[in-house]
Amino acid sequence: MKPTAYLLPPRQRSIARFMNLSKTVKWAASMLGIQSGFNEDQQKAFDFLNSYKGLIRELGIVFEMVNVLLRILKNEGLCYGSIAACIEKCSLYNGPIYPKIERLICRIKDYLQGEKEKLPDSQTLWHVSSDVIESLFGLYKSRKASNSLHGVTPFALSLPLFTKTHRESSTIHCDFKQALESVFMANLKQWNTDNLIVNQVNRRIQAFKK
Repeated sequence: MKPTAYLLPPRQRSIARFMNLSKTVKWAASMLGIQSGFNEDQQKAFDFLNSYKGLIRELGIVFEMVNVLLRILKNEGLCYGSIAACIEKCSLYNGPIYPKIERLICRIKDYLQGEKEKLPDSQTLWHVSSDVIESLFGLYKSRKASNSLHGVTPFALSLPLFTKTHRESSTIHCDFKQALESVFMANLKQWNTDNLIVNQVNRRIQAFKK
């Protein structure tokens, strides 16, 4: 509720709170860039950032470099060419100013060389991004019941429908319309009994009936 509240950093996650650290670093760098226009109260509230200029700059370079490498690997996959491109990009960020970044680059290069040795040949291309799977489950979570006590329900059977398989694909032979029309509620209940754990909501309802 303070007058400086509009300048606060992005809210951290309650779980895995360091997974969005890049947003905080970006905020800190932006704050350092505009602090010359701050009034006295703002200068006092955010003066602590000046003590971490080096760390903010260092982390900013790290996130910038990592995003460049991820963009290459997500779009091109893991192959001899993408590994060489990543190593070349790493060299652009190497320098004596930040020894920690130099050590990080050495670790990244060693990791990429180790992964390269696992590739059978120069023609092999491996997909290394889980974005598609994460997007699929994100779509599922946005449609399922928000009550965490429900856990996993038969609604999980809808996941294949979200994959948007290509109609001209020769690898999938499934008439989804016919499949949906041939399954009844009794089948879903039986599948639930055979494959899922007891629903916590149902246990709660039964407990309060006593």
